[in-house]
Amino acid sequence: MPVLSFDVPTQEIRVAAPDLELTIQELWDKSQEFLASHRGMSESTFIFGGGKEDLGGGDFVGITVTLVDWKVKFDDRAGPSTVVTSIRGGNLVGRVGSISGSIQHPVSAADFTFNIINQSTSPALIAAPIPDESFWGVTYDEGGTDIEIVCWLERAGVLVTSGLVDATITWYNQDHSVLFTVNSTSPDPTTGHFSFTVNQILAADQAYYATVAVQDAKGIVTTEQSAPTAS
Repeated sequence: MPVLSFDVPTQEIRVAAPDLELTIQELWDKSQEFLASHRGMSESTFIFGGGKEDLGGGDFVGITVTLVDWKVKFDDRAGPSTVVTSIRGGNLVGRVGSISGSIQHPVSAADFTFNIINQSTSPALIAAPIPDESFWGVTYDEGGTDIEIVCWLERAGVLVTSGLVDATITWYNQDHSVLFTVNSTSPDPTTGHFSFTVNQILAADQAYYATVAVQDAKGIVTTEQSAPTAS
C-alpha cells in the first residue's frame, strides 16, 4: 500500500516515492483515517464517496470519490527521465469550493511525472468530465542559475502527442510583473513534451508563478501553475 501524507497548507494528498500507483479505495481509506485523527479533526471534510451499491448477481456500482479543493500529488522525481504514475479502481473527480462546485483536475503536477487516471467507464457509472489543462515540471541546477522546464498538454486527462503547435511559458514575479517568457515550436515527437533551459537567477525567499500555454490543432490551453521555490 502506498504511503500517503496530508499537507494541510497546500491541500495536497502526497503519494511518497517510489510508489507509482494509488487506488481509489486506498485514497478513501487513508483520507478517512486522517480526518478521524487528532491532526485532521479540525479540517473540513474534503473527500466524498459514492457507489458500491449491489446490483445483484455479484455486480456492484463502481466507486466515485470527489475531492473538494484538495488534490493528489505524487512526489517530484529528480529526472531527467519521466515516470508514469496512475490512479485506478474507480473514478476521481475534483471540485472547487463544494461538492457541487466547478470541476478542477484532481491531481497536482509534479516534476518528471506523468499521471494517468484510469476512470471507470461501465454503464453503472459515468465519470465527470476532466478539463483540458497544460502541465509543467521545473528543476533547478545546483548552481542556481539554470531552470529546466518541461511542459505538456492533456485534453480530458489524455496526453496530447500529435498536432502540437507550440508552447509558451510566462514566468511572473510575486508582484505580477513578468520575469521572462520562453516559447518552443519543437515538441518531443514521442512524449509530446516541450523542453526549455532558462538562465535566470531566482530569489530563494520569493514566490513565483507562471502561465503554461500549449497549443495544438484544437486551440490553446492556458493554465496557471505555482513555481517551486528556488533553494
